[in-house]
Amino acid sequence: MRAEDCTWSNNSGREGATMRLGLSGGPLPRRAADITPALAREVRALGFTGVTLHLLDEDPFALGPETCARIRETFALAGVRVVHSSGWMPCLIHPDETVRRRGLERLQQACRVARWLGAEGVLTGCGSLNPAGGYAPHPFNYSRQAFDLLVSSLRAAAPVAEDNGVQIVLESHVLTTLRSPQQTAAVIRAVDSPAVRANFDLVNYLTLETVYAPALALDQALLFLAPYVVSAHLKDVRVEPGLVTHIVEAAPGEGVFDLGLVLQRLAPFLAGRYMFIEHLPAEKVPAAVQAVRQVAAAVGLVFESDGEE
Repeated sequence: MRAEDCTWSNNSGREGATMRLGLSGGPLPRRAADITPALAREVRALGFTGVTLHLLDEDPFALGPETCARIRETFALAGVRVVHSSGWMPCLIHPDETVRRRGLERLQQACRVARWLGAEGVLTGCGSLNPAGGYAPHPFNYSRQAFDLLVSSLRAAAPVAEDNGVQIVLESHVLTTLRSPQQTAAVIRAVDSPAVRANFDLVNYLTLETVYAPALALDQALLFLAPYVVSAHLKDVRVEPGLVTHIVEAAPGEGVFDLGLVLQRLAPFLAGRYMFIEHLPAEKVPAAVQAVRQVAAAVGLVFESDGEE
């Protein structure tokens, strides 16, 4: 299976619109030393031309241009590019100025690392006050103060991104300050920089009201985010039984979501850009790629070979 762009066939009504398939997670490592020519060839053979790298076991301040150039060239020789790299999990909303400043400096350094890697952008969430992690719940995340601190942090980071020719690509989540399409768009408008944009991850926004209504969820999200979307994450979702709502990520094709509709709606906004399969163990990636291909074919979306068979 080779990496491809995808083009709408005549019956789709969107002939010429292209998207590219990327990988986040799976066999991709967290250490720079583990990125080898064999790994890059494996990624290419799985059907990807782009990756998001989360080198979270590395200190971003210790990653220099030489190491990043080696990584970039290793992937390039296999026909793969680094599209996004990590923001190193900054907490951009923390009311303790020392903590927030530390996160901001890490994000600014991540912009430099992204440039050295040849990446388009830095993929980052906004953080959380919950010590369990940047996407964990905390009441402060929903406060006006958190919104204002996030805008302030991004305004300080945006010039560094602009200077390095990369974008800060926001990853939203219902448990964070970027809790909805409306809120994410409001943050981007308030920052007012072309270097701050959004990744489209619909599953991260879903509620019980929208998980079974994908058309409504897509329309609502794109109403606010369409001008700012530069990439997307492609995954499925399950609703599990329990005493309260449990909405859980699933591999493409293993949940209840209408992935064909997702592809149809996103294609006009992601022409020439990447849609990433993410959060899967390496052994589940081939089946996910196959599922995406099958769904795409069913809605008239054709994956075209790049000629390297």
